[in-house]
This record gives sequence, C-alpha cells and structure tokens, in this order.
Amino acid sequence: MRVFLYRLAFLCLLALAGGVSGAVLYVDVNSPNPTSPYSTLSTAARTIQDAVDAANDGDLILVNDGNYQTGARATRQSLMGLTATYDTNRLVIARSVTVQSINGPGAAFIDGGGQYRCAFVTNGATLSGFTLRNGCVGWLQTTVLLGHSITKTNLGYGGGVAGVIPSLNRGVVTNCIITGNTALGYGGSASDMNLVNCTLTDNRAISGGGAFNCSLSNCVVNGNSGQSTGKSSGGMPQPPSSITPGAGGGIYAGSAYNCLVENNSAFDGGGVFGAVNLVNCTIENNSATIVGGVDALVSSSGSDKLFNCILYDNTASGTNSNYGTGSLTFSYCCLRPLATGTGNFTNDPAFVDYEGDDFHLQSDSLCINSGYNGAVVTPTDLDGNPRIAGGTVDVGCYEFTNPASLLGYLWAQQYGFPTDGSADFLDPDGDGMNNWQEFIAGTNPTNAASVLTMNSAVPQSYFNWVVVTWQGVSTRSYFLQRTTNLIGGFITIETNIAGLDGTTIYYDTSATNGGPYFYRVGVQ
Repeated sequence: MRVFLYRLAFLCLLALAGGVSGAVLYVDVNSPNPTSPYSTLSTAARTIQDAVDAANDGDLILVNDGNYQTGARATRQSLMGLTATYDTNRLVIARSVTVQSINGPGAAFIDGGGQYRCAFVTNGATLSGFTLRNGCVGWLQTTVLLGHSITKTNLGYGGGVAGVIPSLNRGVVTNCIITGNTALGYGGSASDMNLVNCTLTDNRAISGGGAFNCSLSNCVVNGNSGQSTGKSSGGMPQPPSSITPGAGGGIYAGSAYNCLVENNSAFDGGGVFGAVNLVNCTIENNSATIVGGVDALVSSSGSDKLFNCILYDNTASGTNSNYGTGSLTFSYCCLRPLATGTGNFTNDPAFVDYEGDDFHLQSDSLCINSGYNGAVVTPTDLDGNPRIAGGTVDVGCYEFTNPASLLGYLWAQQYGFPTDGSADFLDPDGDGMNNWQEFIAGTNPTNAASVLTMNSAVPQSYFNWVVVTWQGVSTRSYFLQRTTNLIGGFITIETNIAGLDGTTIYYDTSATNGGPYFYRVGVQ
C-alpha cells in the first residue's frame, strides 16, 4: 500500500437567502373604501389585522404610512378543553405571511397605547419596517376557567412583540424600531422572536429589558433596563416570586450575532444575562449592581459562549464590572480582565470615537483579523458590509472594510511585523510557509521547527487501515483529504479534527484495500 502526504489551508463561508411569494394586499389607515381582498391602495384595509385575516400563507401585506393604534386581539391557549386568555395585542399574525411597511419604521407605527402588546408574531410570519411603541403586557390578565373569569396581575412576555413559548417555527421581525415598551416579566421589547436589523431602545421589564429568549442578528440594543427586585422604579410593581428579578438589562437568554449592546442597566448583567450564545458582539457602557457587562446562570455549566466579542468599559458596584465568573466561556474576545480561553486579549479595541458612541474600529485596531471564522453565522456585519473583509473575521460587531494586511493585527504585533501588508508573504524562518500561512496554521513564523507538515501515513496490515500523523497545534482544527489518483482530485474523509501540540494522529479505517492512497491535511 502506498501513501503520499500534502498540506492545504482554506476558508469558506456559506450564506443562505430566501424569499416570499403570493398575493399582495394593502393597508392604509386612511383608506377611503376598504374592500376585501384589499388588492389596491384605493381599496386597502384600514387595519393591519383585517388584511392579515384575509391573507393566505405566502402573501405579502404592504402597509402605508400612519399610526396604527386601534384594535385588540387576545392570544389564547387551549389545554384539555380549558381556554386561558393571556395578553391582548394590537396585531396577531399567526399565519406565514409577510407584513411590510412601504416607507419604513419612520413612517409606520404600531402603538400599544400603554395597554396592549404591539404585535404577536408566530408560525413563520415576518413583520418588517415598523416602529413598535408603547406596548405593555402583564398588568391585568383574565383567565377563563370553566366559564368563570378571574382577573389578576401576572407575568407578561414581550411588551413590544412576542411569539409562542416554545416555538418550533418562530416569527421574524426585521428592520423595526422597538421602543418604549414594558413587560411585567421578561422581554420589555421582545420575547421568543427572531430579530434582524432591529433597534431595541428604551424598553423595560423585570428581567430582559431589551429581549428575552430571542435570536438577534445585526441589532442595536441600547438604553433598556431590567428593574431590581422589590422596587417600583419607573412605575414597575414588585415582580411575582417566580421571576428572576432585575437581570439582563439588554438581553436575557438567547443568542446575538453582530449586535451592539450598549447603555443598558439592570441589577445583574447590565448588558446580557442568562444562557446565551454571543458572536461578534460589542458590549459597551452597560451598568449593574453585580455585573455590568455579561453574567450567566450558575447552573448553565459552560453553555454560555462568547466568540469574537468586544466586552469593555462596563461598570458595576460589585467586583465583577465586566463579566461574571463561572459558566461563561470566551474565545477570540477583546475584554478586560483577560479571561481564559483561546485567542483572548486585553488590548484597547481602539474605537473610532468612544465618547461619541462610534464603535467602528480604527485602522490600527488589534481587533482587525483577530477573530475565529468558524464561529461566523451571518454574511454581513452590523453595517451590512461583508462580515469577513481581510480573510479573517474581525472582533466586534463592525468589520473594518479595507484592512491593509491579511495577517491578524494582534498576531502581527506579537511577532513584530508591520500591518501594512509588506510582511504578509515573507518567510522569515525559511520553513517554506509565509507569514500569512503561518498565521492561518497557528504556527510560529520565527521558528522553522513550528510548521504545519505531514509526518507519516503508515499502513497497518493487521487492522487493514492507515495511521496518518501530522505536526500541528492545539489552537486549530483540521480536515483530512484522500485520493487514490492525483488526477481525479481529493475527497474529504474527516473534518473538525482537534489538533494537538506536536503530533496529531488520525486512524483512516476506511482505507481497506491496496491503495495507492494520497493524503493531505488542511486547517479547518
């Protein structure tokens, strides 16, 4: 059996896109002649709810400018023949339609009037281009049990917008401003939703002042608050005993990608609290009594993960102003004090204008090209620019769009290389790999013995397989490829192979005939 060795490094990014199709319906709060099926502006519905009720799955509902502040519809849940009436909403979208304003959130408003939630969105529906304001849930709820009505104050979820708990087919809210909403419970602005390109500002709740159990992509979460236990600050009554009080001023639980979380406040976790997954977020200037930046549930056991995040200048009166201890794990993050984990650093992120809340990166920021591509979820940053501009993702919510060098700026500083691109393809240690290749491979560019190289591929006749070994590092994962004919091309036989400092070993148990076999290894 013959085996041959090669090495390879590559990066890839997968982007997904989708769309909607169906009939088009119109809404205009001042419609002169509302006539179903509302197929023109002259016959548009006067309320969004009327158009939603007349629509079918896949339809698009276009909404003209105006303030939509009438109507009230309760969301209900039936259990064993008993019907409970929960919160009341201005708008309920429970079918797979898209409701979109014509001129954006500066012209179209859904107003809860301080009494009702603005919108309830589920079953894969999309709500796009509105300002959702003055929503309120959890004050008075009516439960109908065996024909008897009982009214009481209870928990409320999502003052601005909410979905079903739990939901396997969540609603989507895009390009919306969600402001001035309140929940006596979780999620002042939103609960159990997918939020894309939204701004969540000036919302409040007992916990999760901005969002609760949501997935946020390319969002700004600013100026929200989670009220403290036992207090009535801002008119919030004391929470029920079943709620975790005063946690997560900006975000409580869920996930956030390419989000800016700033100027939020809470008793604990001024920026973020709870079981979370944060990627490429900038978490700045949040405040709390216990932990100003990010804190987590003690019971989450390391499930709270942060990749490529900037966590800086958050404040608390307690000892952990920036992040809590325990279950949080950090990778490729810029934070102070330094946290254990791969790729973390404490250098100043070098914002364009910190005092002016401009958190874009300066051209010499060490956050440039210093993140981990494997954690990237979305194709664009918070500005809508390509998420990876220089071959390697930046740290934080904004990508520097035209880096002069392909090297990680932090990595280049470590070895004394300039970041003007002049050193990218030099090979100072003469090991056959230039500085860019050494950066990708995680090896030392000043030490010829530190190099990604295949060591051996040894057939094992007794087991009828091949033992493949290569020299790598523990900070990288690898893929292994094989072919029996160099002309025919390689196939990948294994991915996400965890590297080891020194020798990494892979047992190719599928190499069961006489070969020949050619191998090559690459950085994942």
